[in-house]
Amino acid sequence: MYLPGSKRSHTLTNSKKVNPMALMQLTHQSQELLLGQCISKIYHHTQGNALDAFMQLCFREICQVVDLGPSFWLIEDAEGQLLAHTLLTTNTAACPDALNETQIALLRTIPANGMATELDDSLFSKQLSACALAVTQEDSSLIHRFLFFPAQEDTSLNDKQLQFIAPHLATATRLKTLQNARLKRREERVAQAICNHSGRIFEMNESFRAVLSKQIHEWQGSSLPFIPSTTHSLVITGSCIFHIEPLLGYWSVEVMYFDRVFCLLSNKERQICFLLKKHFKNKQIAEELGISQKTVDNHLTNIYRKTGLSSRSAVIANLK
Repeated sequence: MYLPGSKRSHTLTNSKKVNPMALMQLTHQSQELLLGQCISKIYHHTQGNALDAFMQLCFREICQVVDLGPSFWLIEDAEGQLLAHTLLTTNTAACPDALNETQIALLRTIPANGMATELDDSLFSKQLSACALAVTQEDSSLIHRFLFFPAQEDTSLNDKQLQFIAPHLATATRLKTLQNARLKRREERVAQAICNHSGRIFEMNESFRAVLSKQIHEWQGSSLPFIPSTTHSLVITGSCIFHIEPLLGYWSVEVMYFDRVFCLLSNKERQICFLLKKHFKNKQIAEELGISQKTVDNHLTNIYRKTGLSSRSAVIANLK
């Protein structure tokens, strides 16, 4: 037992007291470190994951910083068409239903300015404070919409942290989309470019540049000679045929040109030649062009007659 004024009591009363301001500063620095690690890992997950898996991995990283329950990540284009509607969760046993049209309509009222908005709880049948925000993806017309719920009732979310993270989610999605297109281009070794919805080219390989420079009169080098559209996957301009494929907010464009051997072919016959070059079977060609296999056979017969080439392999060998 120690009496007041003894050596031990003196040691306790003279020990250094914890500075509350210093403790708050240390806690703030730790939160910033966790937030930085979260963002770094989000960009790391752009490597080699499918879109849905990428979204779930990003959500798990966010949950290391913000205590979140099941939430939602929506991606829509300029026309309001939903391209992704993903439930984000770390526990598949506790999955809520997908958002209904009324709930999605409410989310669309949130301006895409990156600012968090608290929503009416009754629309989501939860005793939780829902936090929604939306951001526009760089270089595209896509809007990312997020609906976050806290993991526990009577818990408020850190809006500032979510506002900081959300633009990085959109940017990481953009990088992932472009990376996937680049990988596909390397694997197929074709003349290919990536452009936005207006046809402005972001990047192209040398084969694509060489074809358009030679075959398209007065090509400026910065845009396609047409505006991409979902209604036409094969577009013929002059001696070139373009195959356009929608990406997430972008277009992957492949080009091939026809030399004089194919100058007498109709547009439909040129489309078939392009698909032959991609090693489509007759059934696949019919499905792609919306025609019967018998019609494909007739077109092939005309192609052989007009070009003087006697076989499928000879046609492919002469395509550039």
